Amino acid sequence: MVYDDPVATDDPLLISDTLASPLAEGAANPDYAGAGEAADDLEYALGELDAHAGQYIEAQLYAQGRSPELFFLSDQARQDVVQFIDGFRLNFAGLVVDTIADRMIVNAINGLDRRAEDTVLESNQFYTWVPEAIYDMLTDGDHYVLSLPGETEDTPVMMPSNAVDTRLFYDSETGRIPEMGIRRWSTGRGKDRAVRANLWYPDRVERFIRPPDAKWQRYSTDELSDVESIEFIPFAHLRTRSPYGRPIHANAFGPQDAIVKGVMTLMSSVEFTGWPQRYALHKEVRDVGLPTSSTGGQRQTGGRARLRSGPGTVWDVVADSVGAFPAADLDKLINVADFAVRAMSQTCRIPMHYFDPAGGFPSGESLLAADQPVKASGNRQRGNAGRGLRDSVIQTCNLIGIDPDPEIVWAPDPVISDKTWWETAGLKRSGGVPQRQILMEAGYTPDQIEEFEAENARNAPPIVVPPTVPDPELGDPNQPPTEE
Repeated sequence: MVYDDPVATDDPLLISDTLASPLAEGAANPDYAGAGEAADDLEYALGELDAHAGQYIEAQLYAQGRSPELFFLSDQARQDVVQFIDGFRLNFAGLVVDTIADRMIVNAINGLDRRAEDTVLESNQFYTWVPEAIYDMLTDGDHYVLSLPGETEDTPVMMPSNAVDTRLFYDSETGRIPEMGIRRWSTGRGKDRAVRANLWYPDRVERFIRPPDAKWQRYSTDELSDVESIEFIPFAHLRTRSPYGRPIHANAFGPQDAIVKGVMTLMSSVEFTGWPQRYALHKEVRDVGLPTSSTGGQRQTGGRARLRSGPGTVWDVVADSVGAFPAADLDKLINVADFAVRAMSQTCRIPMHYFDPAGGFPSGESLLAADQPVKASGNRQRGNAGRGLRDSVIQTCNLIGIDPDPEIVWAPDPVISDKTWWETAGLKRSGGVPQRQILMEAGYTPDQIEEFEAENARNAPPIVVPPTVPDPELGDPNQPPTEE
């Protein structure tokens, strides 16, 4: 499955003119004059896409360890530091997304017959693109999967689509019932590049196109006639919360900025440690001419000092001493980055041992307590993603006349193998805690525990009941009773 690339939000074809220069109240936007009755819906939907595209792109940049905009008090400092931004990128914000995504692996989809598995899951390479869709959901807060008819009856298409160019709109009363959906994409290249957009309603689909240097107009073709038979909005919405999601690493944006700024400053200061900034002060002007120092030194010219700061350079001015400026204290810069990582750990509720395993890995009950927020967040997002994936499977199956009841089977959480924890578990067992409860705390699933119990029952030694010693007065109890 190939993901569609986001359409650039700064493209003049896509940015609504009403965003830059609102029209007079009550006036129709001429850009949508050819869109017909759905012109208002199209203008609104495209405006919503443009209004929210920036926040999705920002979340993607932070997930890559990049800062869209760093704050500096000095413009010179910005110029000196930003040039290193891509060369020394430390991506800690992305670890927040990775940590939760690692706990959201889909193992299987139960409840489907063989035909549904072949035509829906296998033909769409379901298990290949689902991890990417879940990662995008966690990164952007929202992600969509469209269910569309294929070339033949048994080839329905599941199409993952990014939140920059796709959006589902809900009713204003409950915020849960889909009323309209939009997806836009670009076709052609260069001067032939056009923008397409489809508006989906529960009972129909409206198609539009904006050719190069033209306005929006209706688009019609006989190739998509099968789409008209869809009696629902074929959008499945994967989201971290309702009605629209929030990036799972949103609390990491500020700390990531601090990390980037601190590391960039640190890297630019390293050269001053190896090649310190020096100065030579003389009582009188020794040379009037252009700077010629091989180290980049600047000498006095015409009685005025032309000074340039940089690693290994020399300031040559009128005075009577020589020396070197001390380099910045690198430990202080490292402390800033360490503080930012700890702040990210606290605000995102991701334990420090995920960011720095060498800094001290907890064990025993401490490990279980430290991982509890991560486990809770993973379970919560499993529920959010699971509802969207289930809707996607149901919608795609409905296109071929199948009404399934699918169940998303997630990979179990990592099983605890820490010696200290199991020693504590042994004390719990001796204190009366059921073995099943201990195994569940260790991370085993109910199905795994049932397999263990069944295996133990099969391998248990048979219970041998010794024969009872006969009592002369009562008779032999090992013999059947006799009638009087």
